[in-house]
Order: sequence, then structure tokens, then C-alpha cells
Amino acid sequence: MKASIALTAIAALAAKASAACFSERLGYPCCRGNEVLYTDNDGDWGVENNNWCGIESASAATCWSQALGYPCCTSTSEVYYTDNDGKWGVENGDWCGIVSGSATPVDPGNPTIGAQYTHTGNPFAGHKFFINPYYTAEVDGAIAQISNASLRAKAEKMKEFSNAIWLDTIKNMNEWLEKNLKYALAEQNDTGKTVLTVFVVYDLPGRDCHALASNGELLANDGDWARYKTEYIDVIEEKLKTYKSQPVVLVVEPDSLANMVTNLDSTPACRDSEKYYMDGHAYLIKKLGVLPHVAMYLDIGHAFWLGWDDNRLKAGKVYSKVIQSGAPGNVRGFASNVANYTPWEDPTLSRGPDTEWNPCPDEKRYLEAMY
Repeated sequence: MKASIALTAIAALAAKASAACFSERLGYPCCRGNEVLYTDNDGDWGVENNNWCGIESASAATCWSQALGYPCCTSTSEVYYTDNDGKWGVENGDWCGIVSGSATPVDPGNPTIGAQYTHTGNPFAGHKFFINPYYTAEVDGAIAQISNASLRAKAEKMKEFSNAIWLDTIKNMNEWLEKNLKYALAEQNDTGKTVLTVFVVYDLPGRDCHALASNGELLANDGDWARYKTEYIDVIEEKLKTYKSQPVVLVVEPDSLANMVTNLDSTPACRDSEKYYMDGHAYLIKKLGVLPHVAMYLDIGHAFWLGWDDNRLKAGKVYSKVIQSGAPGNVRGFASNVANYTPWEDPTLSRGPDTEWNPCPDEKRYLEAMY
């Protein structure tokens, strides 16, 4: 906390005199739900646990701290202090209210873009991990429906962890990519710490060719291949070039290349998709792999997909070919356990009938063998 904040904390907290919602001033709790049963001059009322409770208006819930003379936080969700009014953060040397339960976080505006950032060493080291405010709002919505105090506390903990943002359709990419880059940049500018955002690029033509439930919007044909390039990858490139002063990690096309290793001969849809998978990776590596602030990781399945000796040998050839085809773009490494999941380490497992004679029955041994 800045020195000025520490010195003014007592005065600032004393100035916050109102309650968390209007009904607490009248001796009634705030509602967790939003079903209105009665309305009077004080506001909207509901019933919970056989007692009246106040339903805060949408505008008040959006920025409750404004009524207390403080802005809502726009670029941080880090809690410095909690009282009966809510959770408080710090921005620009002043207190701000952290919005909870709102499906529309406060717009960060157009934060200043700084000098070019360049990854050196481990792309995940030394940064603050971006916490998606829309994810936080979803968790808050779920918490509002949980009555068990222990479960509520565990759910609150979930808001402290960063997660990757999936760009799984052209529409979602247009909606989420720039918006979250802006939020991360605003937080970076406010805190003075680099803020890392992780995105999953996931919209190849003929996506998940061996799957039954996760196929994408683009088909394995030349028309949709053109859309993938111009409406998806080119737009991602444009946005990432614009937001050049912040670190970004991309996890690229889960399920795709692993299918080229194991399912090319047995699944006609994978044969139909082969050209687009291979050309698609070459195209995106050339476009995105040259950006110095972007670190790219190719999906490499998991231990119980590619762990067997013959699959690992085939995988090495496929991934080597793909990486070479994307020159001069760079691939930083590989991401596993995205397309399904295998435990990281399980010493009770060994090569035998229970593991279908897999020499790599957990993720640790798989990655060591691939390395």
C-alpha cells in the first residue's frame, strides 16, 4: 500500500458511514437473490429465511462506493480492506470499491499503450496474472446462490486464481480479446507491474476432427479456411500488435495436432482436416510467433493420448514439421493437459495392463519422455 494510503486509511474508513445496502439501515439484511415481492419508498424488498430483505438496485450494485464518495475500481480486483460496505481496492492513490455480482465490469476506457514489451526467459515468471473480471462476476453470481458458509468461502477463493480466456469462435474472439487486453493493460498501468494474460486460440477449420461434441464453427473447406485466416488469425494479430506493451501467452489449437498423430488413418474427418490443421498452424506461427511480447505454446495432448513410445515418435515428427513450416515465427514450447487431463504425478501407476502398457502413465513422466 502506498504511504499516502496508509496515512489516510483511518480518516477514509471513518468517512464511509452507509451500510452495504439500504435495508441494513432499517434493520433488515440484504437479499442474496433478486425476486421482488414488495416495493416502497425505501426500495425493493424480497423474502429470505422467512424475513424481509432489501434488494439493491442494479445501478447501486454496479458501483456501490460512489454513494460513499469513492469511485469503483476499474483496473484491479485486489482487495486491500473489507468492511460492512464491501471490498475496497486502491487505484491512483485513493480507495475504490470492488464491484461484486455485476455481469458488466466497469469499462477500463482506453489505457495508455507503452513501449514494446519483449519476453525473456520464462514467460510466466515475474508477472502478475490477469484475473478476468467477467469470470469473477460469474463466480460472484454463483456465490449468491450458495447458502453453505464453507462452500461460499471456497468459492470466494476461486476468484483469486487466473484462468485462460478461450477464443473459441470468431464472435467470442471479437468480444473478448481486446476487452481483456484493455483490462490487463489498465491494471498494469495502475500497479506498475507487468500483467500477463493467457488466451487459448481454438477455431481451426474442422476442429476436433475425432470428437463428437466439441466441433467448431468452421468446416474443413477452402471457404472456411479463408475465414480462419482473415476473420480470426489476422484480427488476433492486429489486436496483439496494438497492445504491444504487455506480456501475452497463447495456447494454440488444443486437440488438433495430437489428432494428426493418432487419428489420421482411422478417422475420415481427420483426413479431411489435415491440410487445414497443418496450413493453419504454419499461418498462425508466421503471424503471431514473430511478436516479441507473445509466447506461443502448441497443444501436445496428454499422457494417455501420446504417452506410448510409437505415439511419441510420431508426435516428434509432426510437431517438428509444423514448427519449421511456421518460420520465421517462434514457438516457445508445448502445453499439455488442455485437451483432456491426466494427473501430474501418480507413483502408484506403472507400465502394465492397468495402464494399457503406457510407459508414461502420468503427466510428469510423459513430459520428461517427450523432452
